[in-house]
Amino acid sequence: MTIQLRSVSAVSYLALLTILFAPIHSVLAQQQPSDEGVETTEADETLSALEADVVNYRQTLANMQTGFNANTIEINLGLAQALVDLDRHDEAADAFEQALQVMRIQEGLYSESQLPLLEDAIRSASENRDWELVDRDFFIAMSIIERSVPTTDPAYESWVRGFTSWKIYAYRHDLDTGEDGNSLADALNYYEQLRAGLSDDDPNRIAKLITYTREQSLAHYFNAVDISSTPYDEFDTQAPETVSGQRCYVVIRNGQPVTICSNTQVPNPEFFESRQQAKAAALQNEIRKILTAYSELISTLEAQPATSADVMATAYLELGDMNFLLRDMSRARENYRKAHNLLADAGLSATVGASLMGQPRNIIRDLTIRAANQIQLQRDVPTGLVSFDVEEDGSVANLGIVGQGADLEESNQELIAQRLRNSVYRPRLDAGVPIASRIERLPASEL
Repeated sequence: MTIQLRSVSAVSYLALLTILFAPIHSVLAQQQPSDEGVETTEADETLSALEADVVNYRQTLANMQTGFNANTIEINLGLAQALVDLDRHDEAADAFEQALQVMRIQEGLYSESQLPLLEDAIRSASENRDWELVDRDFFIAMSIIERSVPTTDPAYESWVRGFTSWKIYAYRHDLDTGEDGNSLADALNYYEQLRAGLSDDDPNRIAKLITYTREQSLAHYFNAVDISSTPYDEFDTQAPETVSGQRCYVVIRNGQPVTICSNTQVPNPEFFESRQQAKAAALQNEIRKILTAYSELISTLEAQPATSADVMATAYLELGDMNFLLRDMSRARENYRKAHNLLADAGLSATVGASLMGQPRNIIRDLTIRAANQIQLQRDVPTGLVSFDVEEDGSVANLGIVGQGADLEESNQELIAQRLRNSVYRPRLDAGVPIASRIERLPASEL
């Protein structure tokens, strides 16, 4: 079966950073048969057992003399987990909250023992798409991390990366977190602490530096996107809004025109100009930090005799990708060529080069944080197989969807289009030069 969708043709950023899409030109779809799932007796028995657990936990809590009994935390956590398994996340949130409050009273506001509880609570809230609760629990966790966990502790890094991933995800998808604006500034400060805590004796120092540079730069980039979309009147300025001046008008007296002036406050043109300058300066500051971070990283890598060609090439590719996101195409191409030349000189262009540059790459997805135990946020996942062109400038055109009946529904088509709107593709690179190519039959879940 063939269907037509409204088209999505290009991915670019308005002015410097804002994403734009034109329509999808054509969509080709084929319908395939699907199988219906069936419930099993074993599943029914599991649900019955969970329901019984919930009743028992609640009865135990009701029989307790005080809400601050030493066993209250364990029982509430058991109740919360049973409710999570039953997909009753609103009730689970209440149980997690009770356990958290008792733990904070018994062990202190900033005890590290709260972190595993908060991780489970965040996971449940994300499955429930309660983004305000996810953000609140992350805020509590990071307050604990700041005060109770050394920057050299792996838990510090893990939570910083998970928190930054959440903030970027919330911003990209315009989630209602109950707060105003984009608060990636906190994440950037945490990365500065991670950098400061790096030891020259750490055998993983270079790998960590690469990771921190990538993720901190991505946070700076989304800060820049946020600044770009912020109205001028939200930027502070030292210039006064009005200045002393005169207002004059002409009247006729005794048949003659007479000019009359009076002292008053008039709009200050420097006030409005200075706000524009403040916005431009804030934007340039974020861009400067991205480029400086990668420049310092590349200098560090070049100073290490053991740095391999593929590591150096990857650093130049990522710098090129940041330039590409910022729509500085000349610098992007320059860095892509440097990456290619490094691999060619090392005899790796046919292997590593083909892997890194032989296909279009989803820049945002590739740069997105991948922590070892990162909290996985639940989201709608598109289905089916997609094919589309990626032009030299990264624009996307001629989208096709192939799959089963559900894959062709309008809601799934819109989900695919949304994923593409939130993505920026680096074109395929031929000897470091962007060229047009087509992605064929990519699982939509990988967009």
